[in-house]
This record gives sequence, C-alpha cells and structure tokens, in this order.
Amino acid sequence: MNTQYSYPHKELWGDRIWESRMSPLIPLARWIERTNIRLNRIPAKPATERRSEGRYDSKANALTWPEVVDFWQKKGLHYHCTSMTLPWIAMIPSNHMGMQGYDDPMDTILVLVNADLSDPSWGMYTLGKYGASLERAAAERHTLLFIASDSADGTHQYISILQEAIILFHLNYQRLFLDASAVREAGISLKDIPGFMYPDSAMRRIGGMEVLEMSGRWTNRDSLIHKLITQDSSSNAAFDRQALIHSATGRSMAEAISYEYEYDDAEDPCLLRHWEEKGLACEFHDRNGEQWISFLPRSASDEPGRKLPCMCILQEVNRFDPHQAITGFSYYYQYLDIAAQGECMLLFFALESLDDNDLLHEILDDAEKIYPLDRSRVYITGHSHNGRFAAEYMRRHQDDIAALATLGNEPGQLSARVTSGFFVAPSAMKARMPTSDWSMTKSGGMTPAARSSATRT
Repeated sequence: MNTQYSYPHKELWGDRIWESRMSPLIPLARWIERTNIRLNRIPAKPATERRSEGRYDSKANALTWPEVVDFWQKKGLHYHCTSMTLPWIAMIPSNHMGMQGYDDPMDTILVLVNADLSDPSWGMYTLGKYGASLERAAAERHTLLFIASDSADGTHQYISILQEAIILFHLNYQRLFLDASAVREAGISLKDIPGFMYPDSAMRRIGGMEVLEMSGRWTNRDSLIHKLITQDSSSNAAFDRQALIHSATGRSMAEAISYEYEYDDAEDPCLLRHWEEKGLACEFHDRNGEQWISFLPRSASDEPGRKLPCMCILQEVNRFDPHQAITGFSYYYQYLDIAAQGECMLLFFALESLDDNDLLHEILDDAEKIYPLDRSRVYITGHSHNGRFAAEYMRRHQDDIAALATLGNEPGQLSARVTSGFFVAPSAMKARMPTSDWSMTKSGGMTPAARSSATRT
C-alpha cells in the first residue's frame, strides 16, 4: 500500500470535510438521546415477569399485544412496527392510510425513545408511556413516530428511518416535528445545547408535546459510499479500509463521491449541464405523485427506429430530499458511464414496500411512450433491501423483466425469520418461478435461457 498514491478528490475520504453537510438538528437529537438514557429510559421487566403471548416480530425483536393494537385501532390509530437497524413504531390516523401523494395536512411528530430492547415488549411499554400523547394524536389527527435505541445512536439512523416512513405512509414532509419535551423537562433552553443554534422561539406545542419544526432541515447532504466504506458497522475486522482508499478502486469511488459533495440538488442547472456534456439527457418525471428519473444517451435521437435496452435501478430519488437523487447517481456512477457510451438508458425509482414498487410497471408504460425503449430488454437491479425489492418485482411482473441482478444479496428466498414477512412469496408464485427464463439453477448459476436473455444487449 502506497499512502502517497494521489488522485483528485482523495480528501473526500476524510470525516471532517463532511461535517458542514450534516443536518443542523443532529446536536439536538444527540442531546435528547443522551438525556433519555439518563432520565427517560424505558426499562425491561425481569424475565420472570415478562409476557410471552402475542405476535412476535424477530426483525424488531418486538412482541405486539393484540388487545393494545385493537384499543388504538378503535381510537383511530393504525399501528406499524418494524426495524431499520433501529426498531421503530408508527401510530398513524387510520383515515390517512391508503392516501396517495404527500399533501395531507397532517403533522408528524418524531419521538426519540431510549429503551432496554432486550425485552421484546419494549414497544408495548412505549405505547403505555405515551398513552396521553396518543390520545391527543387520535383526537387531533396527527402521527407519532417512535424510534427506539438502546444507547446513543451515533450514526443518526433516525434520518434513514424517517425517510422510509415518509415514503411508506405518504407523510407530509413539510409538516414534520421533533419531540423536544426533554429540553423543557431539563429546565434549560435550546441555546444551552452544545452545537445547536436555534432559539426557544422555534419551539411550539402540538398534541401537548413541546416540538421543534424539522421540515427542510432534518436530512444530511453526505455520501452513502463514504459511510459504507468508513463506518465500522458496514464492514468486518478483516476489511482493510486504508488499502482501498489508497488504490485505484478508491480513486474511482472518490470520483463518484464528488457529486455528493459538489451538488445539493439533483436539478441543479450546473449538474444538468454536466450530464449534457457527458452525453446524457437527465429528465425528471412524475407518476401518481412519485418521482422517477431517466437518463438517455443524447445520441439516441440520431438513430431513428433504434430501440434501447433499459436498466431499472431501484434506488430512492424522492422529491422531499433534493440531495437523495444525487446519492443514487453517485452510488450507480458506473451505470451512468455505460449509458453515456450509448449502451442503454437508465431509469431510477424506488419506494419502500413491495406493493408500492408495483408502480414501476406503470412507469415503464410511460417511459415507453416517451423514449425509444425496448420492452423486451428491460433489466432491473438494486442493492440490499432494494435488491430484494427488485427480485420481488421480477417475480410479480415476469413479463416486464429480461434479467435481474441483485447487489449485496444472497440468492433465493429469505426465510420469514429475517424478513418480517415482507419477502415471503406465495406458493403459487414460487411454483411459477421455475418456468421463467431467469430462474436460478440449484447450482446457483443461470439457466441457458436466462443467460441468453441477459446477453441480448
């Protein structure tokens, strides 16, 4: 390893350079989490006193008591519990469920909770502790989003969870608030919190809770690649981070990361001009209130009648965070380079549930009307949970997809134990899978038909 190996943007591997691009609310969230550990921790019950009956979710290590959910359902609140590194619970007005778009004039309050997560009933204890607030939420119609941690969340996972919740439940991202009741309870002012710059006048009361508006200032403008490479939680002890950084691979990654550092908004005119100079036309579209983004080689108009294959990239590019799409472009930078060479067009889109991602079928119909898209050569990819979404989309819409490539996923169906039921294929679907051209052989390789389909480009 040569630590003197130099290349453009190598400084972006440092942590300090990204500090100015983090959410200004992080100091307050960090203070609340630490205060909760000292003063507001929800304890576990002794093992001999714990309840064992109910519905258990292994992903969130959460035991749900049916009578509690039924009680709040009758009050008008829908219960949802899952996990995204940290477990979380959403209590949402039932008459909001099923709404499309993001303009329901309903407030959402984020509540950071500290709990002993070794007790599977932590969620039920949380609902009990915030019973009065839930009564107000049901009567005044607003959502409470509880994110639980067992210690201080040094990675600010609440940001990713809030992004998922907004998409999953179509929450109004212009009406978001953070529960800051702990500030008043501690008898201090916002100015007393280290690194936090907002005055007490920024606080208001909703549903009997002291809250601070988060809209437009809760997301980071950082780099997903940088986080995955530099955070210990994303690798094992054998990973040599420095060897990667001081290599040609690190150079290539830094080139991709530079987009996230240089731009804040995917529709920045300078960025759009950059794509044009690279040979790409980047365009933004809407379907049922959801954004999808296309990249088309500019030379496509020079060859009338030529149809292009399309790579569908399941990656979030939602409007509530203008920087989120840039993260997607950075993450799939090499795909953009392939498209710029005229090999294919790209389509970026992803939501946060299997059913919502079915919208891709309608998006492909729209894209076919706009672009010279070859529907017999549509491919799909995604990383991690989006890889599983891609696999599920292929199973649901076999006529749409010529080949599938999941990234960072093990092949085949995962057990319900690790998926909370989200990726359990019905028996009829599993029976149909071996008849498709892209089904996998027992040895793990592709069938001859699948290989033929995948090489049609």
